[in-house]
This record gives sequence, C-alpha cells and structure tokens, in this order.
Amino acid sequence: MARILIIDDDDEICILVKKVLLLDGHEVDTAEDGSVGLRLARLHKYDLVITDIVMPEQDGLGVIMELKQKSPHIRIIAISGGGGTFNIPEITRIVKMLKVDRAFSKPLDYIELQAAVKELLESA
Repeated sequence: MARILIIDDDDEICILVKKVLLLDGHEVDTAEDGSVGLRLARLHKYDLVITDIVMPEQDGLGVIMELKQKSPHIRIIAISGGGGTFNIPEITRIVKMLKVDRAFSKPLDYIELQAAVKELLESA
C-alpha cells in the first residue's frame, strides 16, 4: 500500500486518521507540527500528505508550498477547523491556489477522508 504522513497539532486527529488508514494497510507516520512534518518528508518518500493548515511553529500553508516545490506531483489533503488568522473561505481559496488535491473542514468525516485517500492514491 502507500506511505502517508499526517501533520496535525491535534493528537486526537492524528490518532484517529492513522487508525483509519492503517485499516486500509497503509504505512502511516504522524507529526505534531509543520516543522516536524517537513523533517520527516526530507527523510522519507511519501505518497500522500494530510496536513492541518493552522498549526504552531510551521503552518500547513508553508508545509504545502515546500512539499510542492520539492515534489510537484505529491498528493496533498489539507484539513482545517479555521481559527487563527484564517477563516474557512480564505483557506479554501488559498489551498486551491496551491493545487492541493482535496480540502476538508473539521470536524472530519472519516469515511469521506478515507474515500478521498483511496481515490487520490489510485489516480497517482
């Protein structure tokens, strides 16, 4: 199956998304913020990255820009509950500009997320 990286400062989100993806046989790593996620992405090749947008240390927008610069064809799913300096409509507009493959609002629908992961990996 695929190697997937989840980047989110919410431990519960990381745990739940990881469990869902492990059930599908994927290898899954997690990172608690964007800087840790980018370090992992430099060490490993990921087929898909799921990243929160609003995080301390390094936000998801910076993560997405760096990942796309180094690997333009990497599949990325952005997730956000808004908050911080961004609201959901702004985040949606920004992730479209960055060519993110999918975007989801929190709270997550894990069935929809699982289906999006499957679709993106099959189309890669």
